[in-house]
Amino acid sequence: MSEHEAPTLSLWVATAHDPENGRQRGVYHWLGQVGDALDIDMRAFIYRQTEQDDLPRLMRSAWQQLGGVSPLDCELRVYLAAQLAALALRLDLSDAGWALDTRPVVRRLAGERKRMSPDTLLAGSIHLLTAHVALSPDE
Repeated sequence: MSEHEAPTLSLWVATAHDPENGRQRGVYHWLGQVGDALDIDMRAFIYRQTEQDDLPRLMRSAWQQLGGVSPLDCELRVYLAAQLAALALRLDLSDAGWALDTRPVVRRLAGERKRMSPDTLLAGSIHLLTAHVALSPDE
């Protein structure tokens, strides 16, 4: 390409839908030069991007909520917050049978009649963890 030629760009658009009711959750756009790194497996890239958009926010939320579960050292609290946030996202996005069966149960554990979302699934998972800690025998 000469220095005066305009680069060829590609636009990718992905629409995320709620797996429970089919409603649109959001539209994502990516713009990249043809032949650059974005030209590789875009389906996998887009899936990973939409999957990870909420991860830092959910991890912060889990970190805060775990403060009330039991006195945890910092390293364990970070680990649990990351794992619970990732679980909530995976559970929310998966169409696998285990996720379809588990989502309503975990949602009810949140104790609220909220719409299905990663936040609701995170709250339900933390309630499950809290119950496990409360019911576990002291070692």
